[in-house]
Amino acid sequence: MKHLSFLFFVLVLALGCGEAKAQVTARIELPSSSNIFGWVNQVLPMGRQGLVVEGLNNHDGNRYLKSVFCSTSLKQLYADSVAVNKHAYFDGIFYEGRKCYTVLGSWINELQLVTYDPSTHKTTIATSQYPHHGIKYDKTVLDHYFVFTSVYKKQHAVGIIDFKDGNTKLCDLKFENVKDKDIDVLNYSMVNGVIHALVNAGGELYLMKISTDGRILSSDNLTTNIDENIHSAKLSKAGGKTFITGTFSVNKKNVSQGIYFGQMENDRITSVKFYNFTDLKNFYNYLSEGKQNEIAEKKAKAEKNDKVLVTSYNIKSHDVLTDGKYYYYLGEAFYPVTTTQVSMGAINTFFSGFEYTHSVLAKFDGNGNLLWDQCFPLHVSDRPIFINYLVSASFVGNNIQLVYTDGNKLMKKLVASSDGHEVRSSNARLETDSEDDKVKKSNSTNLPWYDNNFLVYGNQTVRNQQTGESRKVFAITKYTLK
Repeated sequence: MKHLSFLFFVLVLALGCGEAKAQVTARIELPSSSNIFGWVNQVLPMGRQGLVVEGLNNHDGNRYLKSVFCSTSLKQLYADSVAVNKHAYFDGIFYEGRKCYTVLGSWINELQLVTYDPSTHKTTIATSQYPHHGIKYDKTVLDHYFVFTSVYKKQHAVGIIDFKDGNTKLCDLKFENVKDKDIDVLNYSMVNGVIHALVNAGGELYLMKISTDGRILSSDNLTTNIDENIHSAKLSKAGGKTFITGTFSVNKKNVSQGIYFGQMENDRITSVKFYNFTDLKNFYNYLSEGKQNEIAEKKAKAEKNDKVLVTSYNIKSHDVLTDGKYYYYLGEAFYPVTTTQVSMGAINTFFSGFEYTHSVLAKFDGNGNLLWDQCFPLHVSDRPIFINYLVSASFVGNNIQLVYTDGNKLMKKLVASSDGHEVRSSNARLETDSEDDKVKKSNSTNLPWYDNNFLVYGNQTVRNQQTGESRKVFAITKYTLK
């Protein structure tokens, strides 16, 4: 399953093979993406099948979803347009089982589930009456089911909607002697057609198995013999093993003071080790020297009094990676940002997105012992309004290269997996397929595609250096690593 979201991807190079260059090998430009009253474009790569570009627009009082199927050279092969709800907006787009699944939300509690089959060029639509205005997150598609976690009036549930007929199931989560406000779905995954949900209930971490028809098959407490309080959790598999990672605290306050790294077998945590943020050697490297010295002084003072310095961070954990012998954790630190405005004597506070401060990359052995950690600052010009992955990682040889976009620049960092030192750091301006054009402004997203190819897409302001004219476009650019 490949989930489209506002994420940033990774390319990996072997040390000693030289500095690889990303070359523009194909590009298309579409009308500039707007809001729900104009074009809104979504891009979904489908490996060697090509990609789908979808757009919502209004015409003659109706709203339409247009799907354009392109080859790997970004040539249009097929296009289709279907009428949708007048209030429709994109709520998710997914590639699963060689099909494209699109979820359209609306203001009237209605979801439209669109399935596009590239092999037949057939589009089908199912409608679901989503029962309330609950917040949907952790959205994914398994086979023909749209699965998400939902929060409405502090009540958490797992939602399951069938793409074939729109049939909707909501599995409410209830625990004895636990208040609704103390229940939180941390993460879920799909295993053999069964939903595996990690749920924090009153400070205890449960693994719940839920069928696609909304039945709870089992509920097991994973932290019966663990004193620490789990704040976030993610299950992943690497090297034939199942790992659980996330953040924790030693009390039940709403703070996270470190990361943990554990293994699971037979739906039980068999081993886990906890590391305070202050235990990580390079965790605070993104801060100024003065701030780092201040934390070091506070840590020394706390240790002198047999105490532990607690610094709180929200961390979004990635899947554990392995090179066949060691295991690597990648997490991204973030915090919500609000903006306060004073108008006519009234003070209004607005949520303005999530600010990402830095990413942490750590290496562990098979017993969960920390071997090294490294920290990289994240400078993202546009704050995402959802908690998404901005960085990811994979391996070639003994090196890891992190790549993400910041405005109209492509940022790259090469890291040695042996000891975590930064081998090389560079950035390059985003390009077009014309030497006369320069990208002056960009709000772009990176996505891996296939082999050594990747996509950069989003709204761009492009200026032609010969004519001096500028144009605003929604550009999709194919880069090939040479």
